[in-house]
Amino acid sequence: MMMCILTRQAACAAIVVTVFLSGCATPSSDQTRRAEVPVPTPSVNDTTPPIVLPEFTTAIQNGDVTKVVQLLDGNPEQINLAVGEDGSTPLQRSVQYGHQQLTKVLVEQGASVDLADNYGWAPLHYAAMNGKEDAVSFLLEKGADVDRKAHQGETPLHWAVNNNQEKTAVLLVRHGARLNALDDLGRTPLDIAVKMGHASLQRTLREAGCVTSQELAETYDWTASQKTLRKLQTFQRRLKETSAREKQDSDPVKADAHDGE
Repeated sequence: MMMCILTRQAACAAIVVTVFLSGCATPSSDQTRRAEVPVPTPSVNDTTPPIVLPEFTTAIQNGDVTKVVQLLDGNPEQINLAVGEDGSTPLQRSVQYGHQQLTKVLVEQGASVDLADNYGWAPLHYAAMNGKEDAVSFLLEKGADVDRKAHQGETPLHWAVNNNQEKTAVLLVRHGARLNALDDLGRTPLDIAVKMGHASLQRTLREAGCVTSQELAETYDWTASQKTLRKLQTFQRRLKETSAREKQDSDPVKADAHDGE
């Protein structure tokens, strides 16, 4: 009896083994072909985004032109990437630190002269607020927007005036900066000079033609009123002329006299 039970268990075990082995059969030709398809290599767009190397940031801070050029040769994309949490670019940092030679090299290497940080400040804003006249002249020569507005509408001239950088303000004016540009609070550069108490700069701006926002509004209102008045006078004159013609056409005596002529 015991022998019979063992025989049946052995038979069942054999069946289980057979089923298991059938599941582990050799892959079919289709399965083999699928397995032989090579894994595609990543394209250029699939590569890891470029990052700014820590030593590159340090070289920018130190004004190390040789090191910066060396690092850009190996990773050129980082020239316009942010090097700080505020989104400032290598060019902005270079201008801020006063590294004039490095500033020129970065522009030659492809740095954007109008790329702004998280505050909307472009390199020219940094140059203006810090009184870096050489950088201001260089950036303007390279096509920087003299009237570029930051996130609160302030232009480089606003910031030069705010920080009492009189020579820089004059330089911006000579390069065509809008004298009475308004920021988002409706302030002209002269408004800021008045608020900050920069007496000498106020006189300089006045001589250049700057006015306060109040004076600008009064001038605009007067100009607008004069234009409106001229339009109204022209309209009234044309209306009188039309009425006179219509009256003449409706008078039978004058009409007959006109026909007799």
